[in-house]
Amino acid sequence: MARFSSMIATLAIGYVCAEDNNASSVQEQCLTFEEQAWDTDMAGDSVGEEWAASSDGCCALCSNREGCEGFAYLDNKCYLKTNFRGTYGKVGVITRLRKGLGSDVQGFGAAQHGEDLSGDLLEDWYAPTADVCVAGCAARTDCQGIAFIDKRCYLKGKIAGTYKHDGCLVRVKEGVFAQCPAGFDAPAYDVGLSGDLLASKTAATSDGCCSMCDEMEGCEGFAFFQQVCYLKANFSGTFTKVGVTSRIRSNLGAGCPGFEAAEQNKDLVGDMLDDWYATRPEACCAACGRRSDCQGFAFASDRCYLKGGVTGTYAHKDCLVHLKSSDRRLAGADWLV
Repeated sequence: MARFSSMIATLAIGYVCAEDNNASSVQEQCLTFEEQAWDTDMAGDSVGEEWAASSDGCCALCSNREGCEGFAYLDNKCYLKTNFRGTYGKVGVITRLRKGLGSDVQGFGAAQHGEDLSGDLLEDWYAPTADVCVAGCAARTDCQGIAFIDKRCYLKGKIAGTYKHDGCLVRVKEGVFAQCPAGFDAPAYDVGLSGDLLASKTAATSDGCCSMCDEMEGCEGFAFFQQVCYLKANFSGTFTKVGVTSRIRSNLGAGCPGFEAAEQNKDLVGDMLDDWYATRPEACCAACGRRSDCQGFAFASDRCYLKGGVTGTYAHKDCLVHLKSSDRRLAGADWLV
């Protein structure tokens, strides 16, 4: 009986040791992951779903799955993810990300401490490190940089600059603060460019398109979308397109050749042919000059109004008009004032 009891005790000790070894192995696997984030899910592409008794069991599964960058755990199931795009709140979910996620991402400048970014807020979410924010920003073409404070990422677009913010860290994509060479108007956001396509070339930011346009004969401007520069000739106007940044040459339409002198606080009586955004009236000249049906235009509140069948003018505060020299066929009392 004593011998049997001794055997049972030995087996029990062996079982406990095996459990301790397994627990130790699981803990070692999880050392390569960030701390658990409670009530947090992970945005990314699925690389598999596996059962596990606890979230710790997901560590080995993710470690052994090619491309796995982290996992979300809910109801004894590990959701293994790749192509990390951020996190979001979800009750009951536990998320863990691989350590070092985002540390090898290229194309960002050095960290700036005690600064924040002025620009459009695209997203904000939990992250254990600033590198994780960089990984999420890199996955978005409209994201130009990140601000990181109190374990939260703030993804920013259309960045205008930085300002002081104690405890905050920022990193910006390379080229965002680079100056476009002289000779181009200010960028127009969410605005496409109508014209003939000369070429399409990749660039990190819209500023990178400027030198490409400079080197391309006949290029009058460009539209930048998803890291591609669309170089254009024969400018004919603009149109609204979310996510697009466009710039035109600053000498486009200069002097308004073929048009009479500008008339202030006037508008044109005639048929509306087209209207679109423009930073200056000379852009309207360039487009109207290329249309045989366009006899003149009105420019007000950064918009061009191209007109045909013009019969006169009328008073319109803060509006400017240009009429083609060959199209002022009416004179004196025939023109409204």
